[in-house]
Amino acid sequence: FLEKTFGDQFLAANQDFRPKGAGKCFDVPGSLPAPHDATFSKYETNTYLSPVCLFSSSDDSGYWFDLMYQFYGMGPFLSGVSILVIVLFFVTSSDSGSLVVDLIAANGREAHVVQRIFWAGSEGAVAVALLQAGGSQSLKALQAISIVAGLPFTVILMFMCTAIWRALKIDQGHMAPRASRVDWALPLYGGVFEIFETVLSCGRSGFPESGAVVGFLLGIFAPPLLLYKSALGLAEKQAAGGGANMALPSSKLQDLFLVVASGLLYLAFWVLQILALARVNRGLSGIGWAAFVAFASIVAVVRHSIRLSYRIEGSGMEDFFVCLFFFPQALAQMAKQVTSEIQPAATLKAESPGNAK
Repeated sequence: FLEKTFGDQFLAANQDFRPKGAGKCFDVPGSLPAPHDATFSKYETNTYLSPVCLFSSSDDSGYWFDLMYQFYGMGPFLSGVSILVIVLFFVTSSDSGSLVVDLIAANGREAHVVQRIFWAGSEGAVAVALLQAGGSQSLKALQAISIVAGLPFTVILMFMCTAIWRALKIDQGHMAPRASRVDWALPLYGGVFEIFETVLSCGRSGFPESGAVVGFLLGIFAPPLLLYKSALGLAEKQAAGGGANMALPSSKLQDLFLVVASGLLYLAFWVLQILALARVNRGLSGIGWAAFVAFASIVAVVRHSIRLSYRIEGSGMEDFFVCLFFFPQALAQMAKQVTSEIQPAATLKAESPGNAK
């Protein structure tokens, strides 16, 4: 507003802190000169919020310092504190990274401090070489790569948190060890993913079962078929099990409703993604992803019912995220699980180590 209305009339006198290519900075006036004072009769402002700087894409790294200098008289001090804190952050982060690399290189043992200094110096040399070779552009590329690499690592951290939580439950006796509890007949890392073990062992571990591979492919190309098989198999096992602790089996009408709904949502996801790629409407992609989340939610509901019926350790959130990220393997897992019988709770209690005679 100040630049458009008054030009450079209120341009800040001290522009020494502004790098070349940055936007202009203006002092906030206590009152507007005539004739604008009559137009803006209710003009009120805080003159201590000066100077107000225009953002420029060529000075994206200076936005923070622009904000600091808007605190009247505190700009240089706050900028100095910001630089000091940033330096401490990078130094401590580099020190932690050097410690991790040093432990990995020493096979988990605490090595001599000289080795840690070596790794810290190596990391610093690599950073200096990158900056010298590519300047600020290389730093921006490194920042972009770090952000992109951090997204999939977030999923890994979710699984790590779940694993630690389960390990603590086993340690405190709140969860039975793996050897004495019911688990999924087909683990998430099994089935078609055993092909990696086959390759790494040069074929000595054998090939994945054909049924697991077929189930995985059906989960991709015909997920409603596996979902119906899972829901129908669970209903049959629940009806055969009986007992006060067994949940009531679902009706065929309920199963058909879930199957049809999941099939329509899955089909809608692919159709909308294809239309978005064909540039019919870019917004269709977001609607398609919403349909996919709804599809994964339906699969998670059935998986949650199977897990509760078979008394498999886990939670509803785990069911949802497994079906969201690994729905083909989750469907194959569910279809195989309902082929086994449901063990009564009394049998599981008798087989636990704490009840062994």
